[in-house]
Amino acid sequence: MSRTRRLRIIVLAAQITLSVCVAYGFESVRNTLDRNGSWISGKVLLDYGIMGARTYMGAPSSLSQRRVNLGRYQGFQELLYRVPLTVRQASCDLHLEHGSYGILVFNRNDAGFSGIRVSRNPRFPGLYFRALPTGEFVQSEALDTNEDGDEGWVRVDMEFGETGFVAAIDSRELIRSNKPVVQPQTIGMRGGYVSTLVDDIHIVHADGEFRETFDRAGDFWLALLVAILAHAVADVLVLRSVRRRGSEPRRALFGMLMIGIVAAICAGATLYVYDRVISKSYLIRLILNDEDFRVRLERDRRKEIREQHAVRPPEGKTRVLVIGSSQTHGEGSSSAGEGCVDVLRRKLGARFEVINAGMRAFRAPRLARIFEEDWSELRPGIVVVNLGNNDEDVPAYKAGLARIATRCQEIGARLLFVQEANSIEHDLTHLRTNHAAMAEVAQRLDVPVVPMHDHMSEQTERGLLWWDIVHPTDFGHRLIGEFLAPHVARLSKS
Repeated sequence: MSRTRRLRIIVLAAQITLSVCVAYGFESVRNTLDRNGSWISGKVLLDYGIMGARTYMGAPSSLSQRRVNLGRYQGFQELLYRVPLTVRQASCDLHLEHGSYGILVFNRNDAGFSGIRVSRNPRFPGLYFRALPTGEFVQSEALDTNEDGDEGWVRVDMEFGETGFVAAIDSRELIRSNKPVVQPQTIGMRGGYVSTLVDDIHIVHADGEFRETFDRAGDFWLALLVAILAHAVADVLVLRSVRRRGSEPRRALFGMLMIGIVAAICAGATLYVYDRVISKSYLIRLILNDEDFRVRLERDRRKEIREQHAVRPPEGKTRVLVIGSSQTHGEGSSSAGEGCVDVLRRKLGARFEVINAGMRAFRAPRLARIFEEDWSELRPGIVVVNLGNNDEDVPAYKAGLARIATRCQEIGARLLFVQEANSIEHDLTHLRTNHAAMAEVAQRLDVPVVPMHDHMSEQTERGLLWWDIVHPTDFGHRLIGEFLAPHVARLSKS
């Protein structure tokens, strides 16, 4: 074989490699859950939506490496198959890291849903449960899913019969139940904060079967064909130009080879960085630094609260003002009236007027200023401050809490601090620091403190509490409101 022919073969190989990289990149960018079209997000269905819910469905990073990651965009993602099916069999592959878990959701309908939790997290062990739509467990049974095992893939299989179901992990039976399953049913999966990958879903139902591998092979082959044709056209044009000019073909081929190798290396490196780094990262606190958003929100919320509440409390009622951020506002609840402040209002009863002053993404210093300028003029009898997650500057956080306390003293309002609850599945160092700071201010100014985070940490096996690290489910909101109510009621009698 001549040296020129060998060079042409090498150039062709480099161009094919580059074409494959380009096609893979094209497929990766277009591969999203929205484009997939088979799945809906439980978070998107919430009336009080939370940050990252829509982005998760539209971002290619959720399907990096052709597997859905239930831990992306603040985790706790829930994906449900778009239509109810009369399911005979269902199976999927789960990749569990240490500290992660995956839930196969089934038997979902208006009355609630069931789940099989496969876990590598001893704090959230393997479990079969039946739950209300709010996320509260009404029945649960421990399952041996090897919480202390190494990370890796497991296969979960379920079979549904006339009188119950059987669930197995890697062909080992986990549970056999005679509890009836409502058909047709909605089926899906849910994760926690730590990454859980799902792949190779297979559902056999009354009308056929459905397979999901989360790839878009059509996009890959189309892009590969276009890239190869583009290289072919470019090669023809370059070689024609070389012949017309009488140049040395070998030199032109060598130049094409260098360009192809460099381009292939660059494309491959870009794909590797995208797959391993970029697609696994995202800005989860961007909104906290969006000043335009906060200015609009402050203007609208101050106006809304002023329009809904008279300057003076209604005769015979104790006015309670609850200050906080998005958790206080009610984000994560499925509909209006299901947030923790709404629960508090119902538990306290008609003798109290409860004002929700939750401001998404706000921190203590700004909330203190708004309270001084505006909300304190509403003359609340009790002020509840539920903070801890958003504040990053501890001295400023303490100063904001102290300013609220000073203003409460000036208007004769009683003050209650609440140590904002978070999911225990993430690093709590920052939250604990803020809780200690709140306790320090409270002790200095003689303000009672509600240990809400510690309380919620003890409720993990009662149901699904969180949609992310700070926004509760309906059940989580209910537990917060119920625990807070007696503390507020006692304060009104002091």
